[in-house]
Amino acid sequence: MTAKVYLGPAARQSTQHPDRLMRKAEAVAAGISLPAGIEFARFEHQGRTYAISSRVAVEVELLTSRVPNVVIRSGKSGQEKR
Repeated sequence: MTAKVYLGPAARQSTQHPDRLMRKAEAVAAGISLPAGIEFARFEHQGRTYAISSRVAVEVELLTSRVPNVVIRSGKSGQEKR
C-alpha cells in the first residue's frame, strides 16, 4: 500500500521533525487500511487479468482533546452484507 501523508497546519507546527511525524502516520495507515501482506489483488475482466493496489491519502491533524485509543470506523464498511 502506498500512502501520501498531508500534515495539517497545527500538526506541522507541533513538531520540529515533520518528516518523522509523516513516517509514523504512514505506518499507522498501513496497519489499518489493508490486512498485512496484501500488496495487490488480482481479478479478471473479459478474458484479461488485472491487479489493483491501494493508495491512501492520510491527513494528520493535532488533537487538543482526549479521544479513545482505538481505530474508529464509520459508514457501512463494518456492516454485514446481505
